[in-house]
Amino acid sequence: MSPLLLAAVLGAAGCALPNDDPTSVHDLRILAIGTTPPELRYPVHGNFAQSQCAPDLSPIYAAAPIRIGTLVADPDGGGRDLPWTFTECPQTGTEQCPPDPAYVIAQGDSPASAIGTTWDIAAEAAAETRAQQSCAGSDGGCPPTPLLTAFAANTAGLCRFGVWLQIGLMIAAPERTIYGSKILVFTPMPDDYPTDAGVCPQAPDGGMPDHENPEYSVLQLDGQTLPASSVETASAGAPHQLQPVIPTLNGPSDYCVPNFEGGWTRLHETWLFSFMTTIGTFSQEQVGYGGWGNPSGGPITYSIDWNNPADGGVATIYSVLRDGRGGTSWITRQVDLVP
Repeated sequence: MSPLLLAAVLGAAGCALPNDDPTSVHDLRILAIGTTPPELRYPVHGNFAQSQCAPDLSPIYAAAPIRIGTLVADPDGGGRDLPWTFTECPQTGTEQCPPDPAYVIAQGDSPASAIGTTWDIAAEAAAETRAQQSCAGSDGGCPPTPLLTAFAANTAGLCRFGVWLQIGLMIAAPERTIYGSKILVFTPMPDDYPTDAGVCPQAPDGGMPDHENPEYSVLQLDGQTLPASSVETASAGAPHQLQPVIPTLNGPSDYCVPNFEGGWTRLHETWLFSFMTTIGTFSQEQVGYGGWGNPSGGPITYSIDWNNPADGGVATIYSVLRDGRGGTSWITRQVDLVP
């Protein structure tokens, strides 16, 4: 579960054209995909230093259904229904999984604000196991088993460093088809996880603490909290400043990852915030850090400047938070820019 590599793949594609400002949302875009939980775990027994590995995948076969949510912007769609498809596959390096029906998690038609599904991953694991067993010894023609293939294709990840499964989203709008993806993290819990809280964080009963999606609920405009259920008013054509508020509870936390020397390295989450708006542009698309840590070691500045036209209008602000470990959350706010 390398934070450096995770941060490179955790974001969904915004699907912006090459000359677009990525902070300006004026067409259909996938801004974020999130899963709850963001991570699934399973025990691994044996001595890693002696190349012993006995993974126990039974928690995957007993896991509760996974909720897949999205942040999709369709500012000119008028609430139209959009045909969407969620897929799963071993990581491809692109936003797309193979088109075979065996890779499809769910399909539907709904407005952008309602695109999401619940995935029974335990049933998927059981069905793929049956498919592999029934196909054992055959000469070919076996159906794809993307979930189990992701484990089988990554021995080092399976035993020690984690396995990534790509969750893909395709939206086939009349004007164009767009894609996005999210990595679902499967983390092994080896027997040698440190038991000393001074070395690695501990769950209440010992072992790795649970990893949940980060909490994000407060965004300030010029020092004032933007309400979630109403429209704030601000001056059009004037510079404004936005800043997310890091929660005092359930904020960035410490965690441990295995290192290549056979030991464990303690890290601290570095949250990365992304910003987009339907009116105007932001001075930066992202603030904070995601997975690389804080290279400077100094304080992190989370504020950004909002430049907007003098003619104003009601702007929607989208802000996405990623914790560098697979966790994702977001908020949407509206501001009436008055000339």
